Amino acid sequence: MSVAHSVLPTYNAPLNKPAYQSSTNTTPIYSFNASLANDGNRETNAIKDDKPRCSISLNETNPWWAVDLGRPTTIYRVDLTNRGDSGVNVILFAVSKCSVILDLFILYIVEVSNMIIFYRAMLAQSAVMR
Repeated sequence: MSVAHSVLPTYNAPLNKPAYQSSTNTTPIYSFNASLANDGNRETNAIKDDKPRCSISLNETNPWWAVDLGRPTTIYRVDLTNRGDSGVNVILFAVSKCSVILDLFILYIVEVSNMIIFYRAMLAQSAVMR
């Protein structure tokens, strides 16, 4: 394993910024809303300590997640964390299995004018982009 060292200072630009997703998976107890993906908690299980920890959309075609950084920001690196619980959740004494977690995804970086300035399709196994 190699560790990349950067001379540039880095910070978590999307931390607690407004986040949105195409749909929200909810149960009578939990809501897996978009803000769970950028709240600073790096837990990879959907539920831990009886609290939702990951954003989860409904099973749909082309789900999406977005964050508004609030201002122009230079982006040097994007890190994505996949779920670690294999999509199995024990909710209300029933087991539900997600058909797909994060497999193939497309990253768009968009300016305020909605002009796409970066586009890249990736497999989840190689989800660190520089």
